[in-house]
Amino acid sequence: MSVKLIEKPWAKAVRCLPNELARYALFTVGTSQERRYYTKPVLLGLIDGSHAPMELQFVGPELRQDDLDVFLELLHYARDADLSGKLKFKRAELMKSLGWARTPFYYERLLQCMRRLSQSNLEGLITRRDNGDLIQHRFNFNLVDSFEYKDVNGAMARFWHYRLPVELVKFFTASGFARIDLKRRQALKNNHIAKWLQFYFASHKANNKYAVSVEKVMHSCGSKASDLKTFRQKLKAALKLLKAAGIVDAYIDKDSDRILRK
Repeated sequence: MSVKLIEKPWAKAVRCLPNELARYALFTVGTSQERRYYTKPVLLGLIDGSHAPMELQFVGPELRQDDLDVFLELLHYARDADLSGKLKFKRAELMKSLGWARTPFYYERLLQCMRRLSQSNLEGLITRRDNGDLIQHRFNFNLVDSFEYKDVNGAMARFWHYRLPVELVKFFTASGFARIDLKRRQALKNNHIAKWLQFYFASHKANNKYAVSVEKVMHSCGSKASDLKTFRQKLKAALKLLKAAGIVDAYIDKDSDRILRK
């Protein structure tokens, strides 16, 4: 029996990610050469005492926006495929979608992203609505179950094969995931805070009911800024870029130090 990620596949120009994976420091805004490796579970997000509880724990290597870009492509290739079997992509096509040059440096970058994704374990609880009822799902899986990138002769293959966890199906309900425009994401270039915010905003309704504070964003995106003032300046630049790209028009309210949409 085939397992579909979603009933109706999203468009070619769209990329999607479950809300819970977009709102926390799973894919951070880090840029330093050194990446941490978490050998014990790190609590990324928790909603307790609610009618819709949520818990997200992570074990593995620190993930960043380049890892997210690769993961988005893996989900994109899987959107109309059987998740219970092997999936595949043409290396050159995926590199083109990422906007990466087809050079040894970027081939190695892709390989390292795949390795990190396959080592990244998520555990927790999500709540989804099913025919009017709120259903809770426990989960424990790696973002990529396995992957193969070599031909039998040991050379890097043109087509790579991979498997995604079938548990992802539970995340992709009607209102359980965020959609973004790929070209607009690419317009953000290497501004990692702007890229993180794009999915954060996409995972929430377009209102200011739950306007988030600058301090919370700093924590939620995994920023290593030395202080809140430094991060606030970087955040302002990211918001300016998001507006220029036509993604969202938002600003930092001076009185509350929260991000408000216009």
